[in-house]
Amino acid sequence: MRVQRKLAVMGIGAAAIFGLTGCGTSLADSCEDFYEFDQEYAAEIDRVMSTATSPDATDEDKAKAQDFVQEAREDFDEIVADAEDEEFLSSAGEIPPTYALFERFVEPGMTQEDQMELLQTGGMQSGLEAEAELIELCDAEIN
Repeated sequence: MRVQRKLAVMGIGAAAIFGLTGCGTSLADSCEDFYEFDQEYAAEIDRVMSTATSPDATDEDKAKAQDFVQEAREDFDEIVADAEDEEFLSSAGEIPPTYALFERFVEPGMTQEDQMELLQTGGMQSGLEAEAELIELCDAEIN
């Protein structure tokens, strides 16, 4: 199994990123849960965020994207809650604030200028960097 590195740089789809209930506590178990989450959520998050940020997006599209990101955040929080490996937790702990930024990203009334400004915040960048570190860590552990 392999977590795709390119996910970390896919922009909006990358941020949203994780889930499934973690039942193990070792690094390998946490990485497997993260991988399963990635498989379940990554493509769909990319799709709903792309739809929600298009110029033709409706408030319904934006609400669906927010709901999906919230669901992903909850599932990711479960992985983190079950994890015990300090290296995993170090990177994973930086990612949840990114969900709040993505939820804001698709709020009704957000202009493209506001969205670009939000993308450039330190919180967004640190979340993407933490995700890249977690992907690298899990890639090395699983492969």
